Amino acid sequence: MDTKISLATRLSCSKLHFVVESTEHKKSHFLIDKMMWNGNRSDDVVVIHITSVLRTKEMKLNLYSELVKVLTVNPGVRKEDIFVTIVDNTPENWSFGKGLAQLST
Repeated sequence: MDTKISLATRLSCSKLHFVVESTEHKKSHFLIDKMMWNGNRSDDVVVIHITSVLRTKEMKLNLYSELVKVLTVNPGVRKEDIFVTIVDNTPENWSFGKGLAQLST
């Protein structure tokens, strides 16, 4: 299944639009507790921050599961090394240009 379609299904959306910002840090510039919540993380930890309109707990749990399923296959990240946070906000907090809040209409 296409990754984008799979994630959209897990988020229960008909469309999934997103922006990816990727930043790689030198080991000396990145500090994460490798054992937090019994994580047993390696130096190859991937931290994913998601800002989203409100989603249900079930949607979020499904997304975490799908991210692990996808990322362990390609590019081969250990499931212990996938660290995800989601920040919820409301539709009026989004503007995709033109000075409009497209999600609040």
